[in-house]
Amino acid sequence: DDAKVVNVAISHFADDRNMYQNAAEKKKNRLKAQLSPQWQSRDEVKIRIGTDKWKSNPAPKNNYAALRKADEKELKEIERTLSTLASLDTTFAIQRSREIYFHMTGTNVDSNADIGSVPN
Repeated sequence: DDAKVVNVAISHFADDRNMYQNAAEKKKNRLKAQLSPQWQSRDEVKIRIGTDKWKSNPAPKNNYAALRKADEKELKEIERTLSTLASLDTTFAIQRSREIYFHMTGTNVDSNADIGSVPN
């Protein structure tokens, strides 16, 4: 029974990890789509007025920079989260728990529908 519990827990963990990874990818793509035209406009203005004027503006308004700041911060946090989720490779854990289950019970995990599934 313990081997079955471990296998189920690892399978659910893998499913949850995949769900969170997919949600974070979608959010990252939305933020990039939203920020990309803003970055492009900023870069075009920087080129148009020149780098020297861009850096030495005595009275910058920073209206658009302030709007981008929160989204850029969120994008960085999501990218860090995705990196962490990617490092949680559950394939080996699932494979090893199935081997342990088979060793303990003599039954192949794949033949037990209630044990859990391997995530994509």
